[in-house]
Amino acid sequence: MAVYNQRAPIPKAVQHSVRYVDAGFQIGDEQMDRREAREGLIREIEAQRIMDPHTTVNVTMWLLAKLSELSSLGVIEKDELRRLVNEVLGGEQP
Repeated sequence: MAVYNQRAPIPKAVQHSVRYVDAGFQIGDEQMDRREAREGLIREIEAQRIMDPHTTVNVTMWLLAKLSELSSLGVIEKDELRRLVNEVLGGEQP
């Protein structure tokens, strides 16, 4: 299992409008149509994890408990949690 972060590509160049304000210049908004950047997403692998079956079950149970806590706090709706668990575990509920 790989743990990674994902982000948009860093632009090669950006262009902003510039206005003259009170005897000086001020940078305005970025002109998005002039941005030079790659398409897609950048995924950087942070670490690889190797687990035996026992550890895998323990990590899964811990994650399900944390999701249940988030549901109790109202961070994630119970119906959304059920849908996610059904999708991932094939019908098991936390």
